[in-house]
Amino acid sequence: MFFSASHQGFNRAHPELVKFCLNKEYHYYPENLRIYSYYNPSGRGRMAGVTGRLNGITGEMPVICEVSWFPMGYVLALRGGKPDDRLFDITFFSRYFFNDWKEFSLKIKALPIYTHFPGDYRTRDEVNRDRLLNEAEARKAAANKRLHRIADKSGSG
Repeated sequence: MFFSASHQGFNRAHPELVKFCLNKEYHYYPENLRIYSYYNPSGRGRMAGVTGRLNGITGEMPVICEVSWFPMGYVLALRGGKPDDRLFDITFFSRYFFNDWKEFSLKIKALPIYTHFPGDYRTRDEVNRDRLLNEAEARKAAANKRLHRIADKSGSG
């Protein structure tokens, strides 16, 4: 799925992942890559190749690929750690062989898909709230800019 979502050079950049995916007997998943999962109840989907998302507060920039269609979503983390704390790490699946049968409970969280932005798990209400807050901030910044221009003109005259 992640190969389909990504550019043509993705397979050349990750040869160990190619080996792991194409050979069911190959048992060495690349240690620097993590795979996460979530339940997607929204009925929406998205498919995103290699994408970076900058956190303006922490300065972190996880690099991910994401494939999500009802009922599940999957995130391949290429760099930068866990992109969202609510995601469930399923990388440990790689320790099992192709025909192994194991039973365990997974506490996979439901995360909504509303936007087309990879790694964005906000609800419609959260997106609308954030839009309104951003618009209010932009109006405030524009008003402050106008006040500074007026003050500059009146001070130079």
